[in-house]
Amino acid sequence: KAEGGRASRISDIAAEAEITIIDDDDAGVLSFCTPDDKDVITIHQQGEDFVATILVQRRQGSCGEVKVSYYTEGDSALSGRDFESTEGQLVFADKQMEGVINVTIKGVPRYDSFDSFRILLTKTEGGAKLDHKRDGGS
Repeated sequence: KAEGGRASRISDIAAEAEITIIDDDDAGVLSFCTPDDKDVITIHQQGEDFVATILVQRRQGSCGEVKVSYYTEGDSALSGRDFESTEGQLVFADKQMEGVINVTIKGVPRYDSFDSFRILLTKTEGGAKLDHKRDGGS
């Protein structure tokens, strides 16, 4: 009985929860988040400049702060004409699982053939490793 002599009733309620187990006792493995685990991301050029957001994942651990250096490299796409060259260091805080690299893609006034450039993940700090199948290298 509840306070004041009134009976209280608790209904059985079925509940579901989705649980994600994070292996957080290691610094993790860093890689680009790409469709079908391929090392290629397709971006369609537009008529005006725009910023492409490239997702970097931290898997198999999230313990401690880790850093990864990155840079862009021209291929058939040329820096300054097709994209703006960028380089820097992406910092993942303790338990952070995703980060982004922003690259400005230059607009084209007309149809252009398929061009490509690379973003490479390089030196890591804090104990993280690179997934060499998806770090932008060959």
